[in-house]
Amino acid sequence: MPNAAVNLFTAPLAAYVFPLIGLFMAPIYPVINSVMLSALPKMQHAPMTGLIVVFSALGGTIGSMVLGYTFASFDGQTAFHLSLLPLSLLLLSVGLFHRQSNSVKPESADS
Repeated sequence: MPNAAVNLFTAPLAAYVFPLIGLFMAPIYPVINSVMLSALPKMQHAPMTGLIVVFSALGGTIGSMVLGYTFASFDGQTAFHLSLLPLSLLLLSVGLFHRQSNSVKPESADS
């Protein structure tokens, strides 16, 4: 039976933080796509965009199923904390990608 005593002021912190994850992750996807496409020659933009679309669809579908199974298998707080793991890995990989893209010097037009 659901707890009827939970209201706006007594809701757990996760009830407020979870929607914020989506709010702050929303700009990450277009930025990553833009950086990846900028690093490629113009001729490879179309094939890479196709790969981005395909893997985005697969990730959205599979990710939703995994998240649903996780929430069905664990209590809400544990499932929420488990959902932070992929977010942390995403932030780590973006940081590593940023560091590597800054270490590669673009060729000048003079050479």
